[in-house]
Amino acid sequence: MSGLAETIYFKKENIFSEKLNQNKIENNIEKILSAKNSKLLGIRDLLYDANFIYISLIEMGKKGATMNIYRAKSNFDYLEFELFFETQEFTEKYSLQTGGRLEKFKDDKILLSIGFLGKYDQAQKENNLAGKIISIDKNSREFDLISKGHRNPLFYLAEDNLIINTEHGPKGGDEINLNFLSENEIKNYGWPISSYGEPYPQLKELFKEKGYLKTSHKENNFEEPIKYFVPSIGISELIHIKESPQKNLSRRIFASSLRATSIYIIEINDKYDKVINMDRVFIPNNRIRDLKYDSESKNFIAILENIPAIAVIKIN
Repeated sequence: MSGLAETIYFKKENIFSEKLNQNKIENNIEKILSAKNSKLLGIRDLLYDANFIYISLIEMGKKGATMNIYRAKSNFDYLEFELFFETQEFTEKYSLQTGGRLEKFKDDKILLSIGFLGKYDQAQKENNLAGKIISIDKNSREFDLISKGHRNPLFYLAEDNLIINTEHGPKGGDEINLNFLSENEIKNYGWPISSYGEPYPQLKELFKEKGYLKTSHKENNFEEPIKYFVPSIGISELIHIKESPQKNLSRRIFASSLRATSIYIIEINDKYDKVINMDRVFIPNNRIRDLKYDSESKNFIAILENIPAIAVIKIN
């Protein structure tokens, strides 16, 4: 699905052919938003789960811009979306720090990331959803808070009851964070109090006044990232691959990037407490927005923005 809600599908084997032979699926996104006097600003993510298609989108209504989730039953002729979940977080205009990644979760739930929406004081508070990762029950549609203190989180659920999320920094300080989930613990990743990035010039006085962007996370009782990048790479999506079911072997994380137009291969030890190697696959002049891994063909499928294009990438 494109940012403007145009939906296509094609057979997976067509990625190895000269043509994808794309088929368009009509949907009711514009119609359902128009009925509530809202306007589409952009699709943020799409998740296919248990014969449903979930999408997160930014819409502009009477209260301002907000991010909500809609879902439709899988149908190759027409997608009839309905409102599934409202964040109830509003901004006067469109914010780049919206998050919006969707992911499958345990116990018949899905995960949603929500950026801090430019609300610096809200990312640390638990009475709103700005700067949070939440789980949503697919039946009751009730949510639980998973973690807080995020700037603009994008994430991937891995094995071992573990969430690995990527995080855009301000000017520098992009992060990869680990969250081994445990009962009744809401972990805090520090934004905007701690970051390895620097404020943009127009925000220096505000950050100084508020005491934001302290370098260390641990010294301020926050979770330290397993890896951070200075300068920023514009980190986007992340794929986790375990090399072998045997113990004491490393894991590899593949992180795509916008600004650095690359895929970073980050090797982490079996205990998940140390980066032991990092490599980089440079794809010139192509911002990488989305990255998926096909275990059958052992290829990565990437969405490139500059061309734009769907790319097939083989990494040994």
